[in-house]
Amino acid sequence: MLLDAARDTHTGFFVETPGCHVLDGVQGLAYARSRYYETYENDEWKPDPTSDLGRIKRQQQFINTALQSALARVKSNPLKAGDVLVSSTGALRLDSGLDVLGAAGAMRDAVGNGLQTFSPPVSGKTIGGNAVLLLGDGWQAFHDYFSGASDTPPVSS
Repeated sequence: MLLDAARDTHTGFFVETPGCHVLDGVQGLAYARSRYYETYENDEWKPDPTSDLGRIKRQQQFINTALQSALARVKSNPLKAGDVLVSSTGALRLDSGLDVLGAAGAMRDAVGNGLQTFSPPVSGKTIGGNAVLLLGDGWQAFHDYFSGASDTPPVSS
């Protein structure tokens, strides 16, 4: 994962140097959960101005990276498909009738080019002292797609 020097003093996440880093489980979880993410720029720590939207993007990146890693293991040795699925059982429930090879093929198809993520257009505002997100132009396409009223995926920015 390519990161700037970054931290979150609330979760314990800390990457001292910019660059590509492979995070262990504890640091990966701290990264994905980070609500107070900061990067080190120009000799000072700067908070992520995107707040929870930034956290959502970090979570999507984390999940996509984990799935790509699992897919790479299966591609390099298809017989490892069962191992990859079994290693996920702490986080997932698997049906006893699961076709492991079929599931591995479905995973490959679903994440082969990276997960497709969607973020509806929003703008931040403070109302009554509370931070809220207001839907922006184009939100209806997201609603229609995810409610099943449209087969056309919305365009995310």
